[in-house]
Amino acid sequence: MSLKKQFGTNQDKEKEGVWVEVGIEEVNEKPIRFKIARLTQRNKEYQKTVTKHGRKYQNVNNIPADVALAISQKAFVDCILLNWENVLEYRTEQLSSGFPSPNGEMLMPYNKANATFLMKDLPDLYLLLSNLAASPETFMDEDEEVDLKPDIGTLEEPEKN
Repeated sequence: MSLKKQFGTNQDKEKEGVWVEVGIEEVNEKPIRFKIARLTQRNKEYQKTVTKHGRKYQNVNNIPADVALAISQKAFVDCILLNWENVLEYRTEQLSSGFPSPNGEMLMPYNKANATFLMKDLPDLYLLLSNLAASPETFMDEDEEVDLKPDIGTLEEPEKN
């Protein structure tokens, strides 16, 4: 298989984003989806945002871990996370200001404030989405997707004589 087919991505998808499904909402049994752009060195807006917020630190080794995480999350929300669907509001104080879905649940509207809250409140969701955004497989054309896991074959019982 050619390197282009194995590692080439769709640069339009990288910029415009792709929808990824992360689960099914148990309340309405619909998919929870996030639209993400590519987290890569080619994403100049992401790089500018990280540089801007990390500027006061002369050396990347001087950035405390919690500050580095906050900078990464800010850049992710500003440049990588583009939208979402079927994210239900779960903050009690916000339930009255959400958007009712057709089934009456309160949907959390996508905006930068809600996205920042969600990424901080659910760090494993942030980790999952950032890993998907960094993965080339997420942005390959469907007919070019490649399984990069090694083929170890099947384990079969040896024949008994």
